[in-house]
Amino acid sequence: MKYFLVALFFALAPVAHAYNPILIESELPFGEIVVPADEEGLNQSYLGTLEGYPEMYEFTLEEDATIQIQIKQRAQKDAQQFNLILVSVHPDTERIKEIVRVNTPIEEREEEFIWSLGITQVMSEFQELDLEAGRYRLEVSSALNKGKYELDFGIEDNDNSYLGTFAAIWKVQRHFEYWIPRLFLSSFVLYQLGIIILLGGFVYTWKRRKDIANAS
Repeated sequence: MKYFLVALFFALAPVAHAYNPILIESELPFGEIVVPADEEGLNQSYLGTLEGYPEMYEFTLEEDATIQIQIKQRAQKDAQQFNLILVSVHPDTERIKEIVRVNTPIEEREEEFIWSLGITQVMSEFQELDLEAGRYRLEVSSALNKGKYELDFGIEDNDNSYLGTFAAIWKVQRHFEYWIPRLFLSSFVLYQLGIIILLGGFVYTWKRRKDIANAS
């Protein structure tokens, strides 16, 4: 019976897309990050905080690649949008060349409730870029250079249906300063609770029938 319940749990559980955001805590002049490229569904998210000054990141592409970049933030009243600038770094002279700048007003950005995370985010437009092999630097800033953001790289195949783990969901919610009860707005958490309730009801019914059969 127990093996049947375990098999039922995994049969009902949803397939989880890779979503494990990394909390950035670098004290280097340029925080080093890894940027996935070219493969659909392969992505990486970083959680950062502005504390009075812009944050700078650096990554290297070993070969020509296509990547997507998007910046997200918590949907709040009177929020200031987070901006980003991507530049390339010349290998010999260290001179920089601007590749893309994202600074659209927050009123023009999309606001969406992310069911799997249980939170509402404001998102910049996706920037899909064909980049040559080399070194790149990216700056994140805002008008006051204060607040928390999520920086996404890669090519996502399902923006609003990825799942993760309790730890990943709680990491994002805690990063954006939500209280614990917010967890119960996550479709992932609710789904798991539903499975537990379903299995509990199944076990209870099975035991009751067994007890009645034994009593008779």
